[in-house]
Amino acid sequence: MVSDTLLEEVKRKFIAFRSVEPGFNEIDNINPYDLKVQNITSSTTFDEVMGWIDQANNDNLWLILVFHKFDEDTGSMDADLYNISSDDFEAILYYLKQYEMKVVLPSQILSL
Repeated sequence: MVSDTLLEEVKRKFIAFRSVEPGFNEIDNINPYDLKVQNITSSTTFDEVMGWIDQANNDNLWLILVFHKFDEDTGSMDADLYNISSDDFEAILYYLKQYEMKVVLPSQILSL
């Protein structure tokens, strides 16, 4: 949960704020200071990501996928948690392309 003080500071300096809460964002009812995300970790399965994409498409939701690292061998357990292979990343992009899903930057959605 974000403190009121932090939220006030964010609103003064930024047009939006991405939370760490998992979820989706309603396109017609976006709270730019509480954007939900789906973090991709080393344990996230391709089926999970496809499910998120399918749900966003079927329910007309904005899905924010957060990727941290690709193919890094840092030796750190924390770094490995957020590391996925470039093959997995390419598979996700291929699925999006097959779906003809529009991929946009947050600023493009927020300017609507």
